[in-house]
Amino acid sequence: MANWQIPLPAYVVTSASLLGQLSVPLMLFALGIRLMEGELEHMGLAIKCNLLYLLAGGLSLALAVWLLPLRPEWIPLLTLSVALPPAVLNYMLCEQYQCQPEKVASIVLGGNALSVLVIPIAVWLALHLGG
Repeated sequence: MANWQIPLPAYVVTSASLLGQLSVPLMLFALGIRLMEGELEHMGLAIKCNLLYLLAGGLSLALAVWLLPLRPEWIPLLTLSVALPPAVLNYMLCEQYQCQPEKVASIVLGGNALSVLVIPIAVWLALHLGG
């Protein structure tokens, strides 16, 4: 079967790469502006949502380990992935579609603050579950 892709010039690949690398700091900057303008009244909701997020991740991890025939080296990787905080991209999508961006910004901030405690525990668990 023939490959019908058109090769792109090097400058197009480089430009796209540079734009991709620039997008994450711009999203963080937008999140910082939103948090600077907002108030801290949504932090209680943010902590509750993040604890629920971690609980759902832990339950899905247990379910995946129980139901799927995983090799043992996959379990620590899944353990770490369910402990990661919500991404900034969630905030950017809510900002784009005007779906309560101030609450989502607080959730992202609360998740990152909570990850200071959760990630070391997840790493410890991953090291001990890795066998």
